[in-house]
Amino acid sequence: MLIKYPRKLVFLAIFLNHNLHIIIYLQDTWLNKYKEMFVSVWIDQHLNFGNNTTNRVESAHASLKRFLDSVSSNLDRFLTSINESFEKSLIFRYNHHNLYYFGLLRGSVSNEALDIIVGELQRLNASKFDSSNCGCKLHTSCGLPCVCMLSVYLNSGEEIPLD
Repeated sequence: MLIKYPRKLVFLAIFLNHNLHIIIYLQDTWLNKYKEMFVSVWIDQHLNFGNNTTNRVESAHASLKRFLDSVSSNLDRFLTSINESFEKSLIFRYNHHNLYYFGLLRGSVSNEALDIIVGELQRLNASKFDSSNCGCKLHTSCGLPCVCMLSVYLNSGEEIPLD
């Protein structure tokens, strides 16, 4: 389970129990003013699809502008190519996606999402993963089932639900 900022702050206060002046210094100098700048604390608590920076968005925006500025391109062609990509993802299936557990997901989610789930399954099988140490980062940041959720489906024999 993901330990959130307030809970970690309580752990810090307990750890520094006899040093109240350090806790006050940290809160007044750093935490109250700059806590949002400590990205790793906040980033995995919100759906971000694995993006930790804006670089991908800025790059995609520049590519789109270049594409639309060219003589042979227009927005209709661009949208058509996006739709073709989505259709291909719905029709084309990789062999390693033919698992029983993917029955409800195939044809409804992208191949990339299925690849990420396959990676989580490999992580589960490779090291006899202890689901109590999962952290649920994949579920929180991408909306996909993480190792501890997948272990429940594998043990019950159920297909992974679409939601």
